[in-house]
Amino acid sequence: MVNVEQLAAFIYRNNTGIQKCGYAGSTLADIVHDLEGGLKESSVLLYEGDELCAAVLLDIYEAGEDGQCDIEVWGPFSKDGEAGRIRQLLDGLQTAASEQATRYIHFFVSGENRPFLDALGASDAFSVLKETGHYHYAADLNVTFPSVHNSSLSYIAMTGSESGLLEQLNGLHAAAFPDAIVTKEDIAAELERSPHSEYDLYSILDEGCFTGYAIVRRNGITSTIHLEYLGVIPGARGRGTGRQIIGFLAETYRKRQFNTMKLVVSENNPMAVRFYERLDFYRESAMQHMIVSSK
Repeated sequence: MVNVEQLAAFIYRNNTGIQKCGYAGSTLADIVHDLEGGLKESSVLLYEGDELCAAVLLDIYEAGEDGQCDIEVWGPFSKDGEAGRIRQLLDGLQTAASEQATRYIHFFVSGENRPFLDALGASDAFSVLKETGHYHYAADLNVTFPSVHNSSLSYIAMTGSESGLLEQLNGLHAAAFPDAIVTKEDIAAELERSPHSEYDLYSILDEGCFTGYAIVRRNGITSTIHLEYLGVIPGARGRGTGRQIIGFLAETYRKRQFNTMKLVVSENNPMAVRFYERLDFYRESAMQHMIVSSK
C-alpha cells in the first residue's frame, strides 16, 4: 500500500500540463498536509505491479439534505494520461460515490485534458449537469496594490458573536454567490472553530453600516492566502470599495508574512475578471468546473 509521501510525490509529479487540477496543492508539503487530513483514505489508486500509475482523491463533505454529500475530486492523475486508466478511475469513482448518499461530484480540471473529458462524456455512469470555466489568478503581496484610502471604512474580524453582522453577511453571500460551495452552515462552523480555523471572515462597514464582506483561507505552508469570496452591496459598487478591501487584505496579510494572494473567478463574471486584472492579478490557469451526478 502506498504511503502518504509516495502518493504526494505522484500527485506533485503529475499535477502539470493538461492534468493540472484546480484543487491539488502547489507544493509537495502542501499535498502531504492535505493527504494527512484524510484525503488519502478516500483515494482511488491504480497499480501496475507495485508501481502506482493513476489516482483520484475524493474530498467528501456533507451537502444538501437528508445526509447527502458532495465530492470534490482531485485529478484524475495518470503517469501517461492513458485513456484506459482514466476510465478505470471513473469506474472506481462511481463505486465510491454509490457508497455515499452523493448529490453532486465536482471536477476542477484543465480544459485541455481531452482524455478525461472524452472519457467522462462517453461514460454511462455519469451525467454532466453544468460546466463553467474558472480563471485562477494570483498576485504578489509584496507588490504595491493601488491605494484608495477611505477613513469611513472599517473592518470587523468575525468571531461568531456579531449576530446582526453575520445575518447581513450571510444574506449578501447568498445573493452574490447563489451556487457557492461554502454555505451559511459552513460559515457558522468555521466561526465555531475560531481561532483554530484556517478561515478568516471580515464584515466591512462604511460609517457604521454593513457594506460588504470577505472570506479568506490561509495556507501557512505556502505563505499564501486564498480570497474565497468578496462581496459588496449594490449601492457601494463602482466607488472603489472593492479596491480598498483588497488593499486592506494585502497590507494585513503581508504584515503576517504571507506573500501571495490567490483567487478564482468564473468566466461568467466579466466584471470581476476586469476588476482583478486592473489590480495586476495575473492569470495562472484556466480550469473547467464540472458538476456531475451519477446516472
